[in-house]
Amino acid sequence: MTRLLLLLMVTTLAYLSAGGLAQDGGNETGDEGFIINGDEDVAEVKVSATDAEGLVIDVLIRGLKVEEWEEGGEAFQILTIVAVPQGASVRAEVLDASYSTYSGYRVFPYQPPEVDGEDQAFVIDEEFYSQDIFYPEEILEVGGSGTWRDLEVVEVQVNPVLFNPARGELRVYDRVRVRIDYGGGTLAEETAEPKFARMYEDVILNYESIGLKIREAEARERELPLPGDVGIDAPGQTTDLVKYLSIRHDGHASYDSIKPLLDLRAEKGIPVVSYSFSSSSNPSASDVKDVIAGVYASHPELEYVLLVGDIDHLPWYANWPGDYWYGCVAGSDLYPELAVGRISANDDSEVSQQVNKILEYEKNPPAGDWFRRVLLIAHAQEAPGKYQGCKETIRGTNYAYPFAFETAYGALSSKGGDEAANAHVKEAIDSGMGIVNYRGHGDRTYWGPDWNYLGEEYGTADAHALNNGGATPIFFSIACYNAALDYSGESLAEAFVKDDGSAVAFLGATRPSYTIENHDFDRYLFDAIGNEDIRDLGWVLNDANVELIAKYGAASYAAENVKMYLLLGDPALEVRLDEP
Repeated sequence: MTRLLLLLMVTTLAYLSAGGLAQDGGNETGDEGFIINGDEDVAEVKVSATDAEGLVIDVLIRGLKVEEWEEGGEAFQILTIVAVPQGASVRAEVLDASYSTYSGYRVFPYQPPEVDGEDQAFVIDEEFYSQDIFYPEEILEVGGSGTWRDLEVVEVQVNPVLFNPARGELRVYDRVRVRIDYGGGTLAEETAEPKFARMYEDVILNYESIGLKIREAEARERELPLPGDVGIDAPGQTTDLVKYLSIRHDGHASYDSIKPLLDLRAEKGIPVVSYSFSSSSNPSASDVKDVIAGVYASHPELEYVLLVGDIDHLPWYANWPGDYWYGCVAGSDLYPELAVGRISANDDSEVSQQVNKILEYEKNPPAGDWFRRVLLIAHAQEAPGKYQGCKETIRGTNYAYPFAFETAYGALSSKGGDEAANAHVKEAIDSGMGIVNYRGHGDRTYWGPDWNYLGEEYGTADAHALNNGGATPIFFSIACYNAALDYSGESLAEAFVKDDGSAVAFLGATRPSYTIENHDFDRYLFDAIGNEDIRDLGWVLNDANVELIAKYGAASYAAENVKMYLLLGDPALEVRLDEP
């Protein structure tokens, strides 16, 4: 059965996608398939008024286009993030709205998003589809509040298209005016450091009206917490500023093994504190989180957390298989306060090997323009669309700080591919790349299966076979399972970072990840670097995750993607686009 998709084009202030739709007849579209009337810029979300107790938001929808799709579709919504006073009771109401009704349509229900490498059946609740009701039942929804470092935020969702399955009618709103009230207070004057202010401005709708003061953190002498079974290596229990927290297990990583990296951070003006669990201890994820939360409570200027050790020694949180949970220390939400990375190691030699690569990358890298070069690798499936299409979107974007893209697409040339093989990938990386970005299927130990037209897998042996010397790139591996540290053997991520060459850092998923959300996440990583000028690797990851939350919502399937992406490497590593 052919399905049609209602597609609403939107501005960067709001996001909307649509569920599958079939048309029985009675098409009421205008020129070029637009319902209502409008041009290519057909939706806008803006703050039209503010006062001490709230704000008014206008959602204007000027066009709705009908396109034919064979499959797919997502939830139909406009979502935006609003800053509110801490502890406020937030209420919302629709002040005014107007809509039109269109007959002769069938909108298929939202389906769970596709997981890379998995097929799923299409399911429809026939009983529900016989009801004479419009759904969603509410055009306005407000999510629970969350704390994003300096600010309290809430999600505001407008559902501009409602569907009545029994009548086959669409109710399409072209204008919705919403009032958000801050019960229990007004926005207090808040401060933020410049980097975080840029991130807030990018996704918070009422950023301009909250009066945020932008300044660097102030030095104040404060005592550091010292919970049981934990010691402080340096600088001592009292310090003025702490930007960087290192946590190790003394039974598997000595202070001497990590100290050269901590010294480098201090030399670059990032004040460091190093904690260690005793060699006889067996810390839980909650024990590790308690240390992080305690340091953040006494030093809210903290930005980075480096975990030194394998998950057998410093475990991740089982319900969020990855380290992102450790960065969410204010509130029970997905908005990160801290950037977290891990040196996955079992002993001093493995720690030193990875530290030495980071030091060479930042202090003594090989000469040349390799920092700017980016290798885009795409799985051959459904080319030129899907994974290759994702890469082409990234490659075709204009960036304020441009990349030098090269491609290794696994598809046949007849499908727009490069007919790339493992040998081509090795040759390109060995010649020097700043970033290597794979998009496609993956498993614990390889990219694939059948990532290219030859049916090859790119696995741990290939990672160890690289001969790129000191030109060690950052890997963005947007695929399933590549960073599954709980795999019984060596994961692909570990193979890359534990080799003397190969990678200086690796970002990958620990579990099966969602296809469309992965496409967006991949784009957001490059947007953070190339347009927002975020260069510390851990905050590149955090920014992309917040963009994903802003588009899909904290209660969506995208939240699972956010939880599972793991950074092996230093969260303060500088992503370079030029020679130092």
